[in-house]
Amino acid sequence: MGLTELETDYEFETGVGACDMALVLFFIQYDDGCKQAETLLENLPGLFPLIRFYKVDSAKLSDVAAKCNISQFPTCCLFKNGVLSKSLTGVTNLDQTRDMVEANL
Repeated sequence: MGLTELETDYEFETGVGACDMALVLFFIQYDDGCKQAETLLENLPGLFPLIRFYKVDSAKLSDVAAKCNISQFPTCCLFKNGVLSKSLTGVTNLDQTRDMVEANL
């Protein structure tokens, strides 16, 4: 399980756009907060099997990050049918992210 890394604009568009709901972690390499967020979010796919979970290296896909108005890291974005529904900046605990997902089901 875990988070699938989207490495191209095309992968982002087809991955996020092809499902009812997707959670995307926007991160930057070598940032301790981003590493912590990724570790926390590794547990979510088991709790929400119908949601796709992805991660995006914002340095590699800066255009995608800009389109999603990402300016701080880590940031989780919840997409419904390919449209940004909710975002959460500074992911520090699993409960707040889980609550965001549950509130948007």
